[in-house]
Amino acid sequence: MTVGVRFTKGSAKRIASVVRAVEAFPIDLTPQRRRVRADSTTSSATMSYSDWVFGFSISGKVVTVNAGEVHHGKKAVRVVGGTSFTISADYQYIWVDYYLAGGGYLQGPSTVVPATDANIYRCWLHQFRLVNGVVSLYRIGHLGYIDIPGVYAN
Repeated sequence: MTVGVRFTKGSAKRIASVVRAVEAFPIDLTPQRRRVRADSTTSSATMSYSDWVFGFSISGKVVTVNAGEVHHGKKAVRVVGGTSFTISADYQYIWVDYYLAGGGYLQGPSTVVPATDANIYRCWLHQFRLVNGVVSLYRIGHLGYIDIPGVYAN
């Protein structure tokens, strides 16, 4: 009965050699995480956040968030219009307020994490930094259409 893998001195040296070679030439995988746009004719085109539903673009201190949809059980799909926000403090959130009785709106900015309550389902989309007057993305909470989870779906 075999109880494991046995390495010879030669195989251990080859493994160590491969590990050293990989460590000597690290690979940046950032380009592989981006997808080429479907309408692109060049392989160098990349998708930006502004291409997404509820995606965004930044211009100065203004963040423009794209329109999107909220899917709530068997109810009609609710379209949430896009709008622009001025980021005025560090770590501000932008989110969607979806009223369970119907209707959805982009809200923000606020440094308080948006929380769902009995009447409003809140889905935070993005959190932004404001450092030395420059706005940048800090975290993404959600991209794409919003589906209301089980307890709220009817």
